[in-house]
Amino acid sequence: MYKKELQIPHNLLELIAFKRRSLFDHPKVPLIEKSYNKLKKGFMDEKKIEYQLHYLNPEKYFIFHAILYLTNRYVRNQMAVKMYSAFQPIK
Repeated sequence: MYKKELQIPHNLLELIAFKRRSLFDHPKVPLIEKSYNKLKKGFMDEKKIEYQLHYLNPEKYFIFHAILYLTNRYVRNQMAVKMYSAFQPIK
């Protein structure tokens, strides 16, 4: 069961909009292209993982995308995919 669906990241959407609206000779175009390609590759890899997780039993596993967690007071990290099992241990 997908508790948090996979969505296109906002920064990738912003880069898509900038590419569509910018001039080809703008000085930032190579930097934007590099960032866009990196983010798009990461998103496509997450979609590949999601496809593989699609085959799991939805009643047994819970799948979350883009989970943010704090490592200390000022540092945030993000996990691409987190999966929990609804398995009940034998007592």
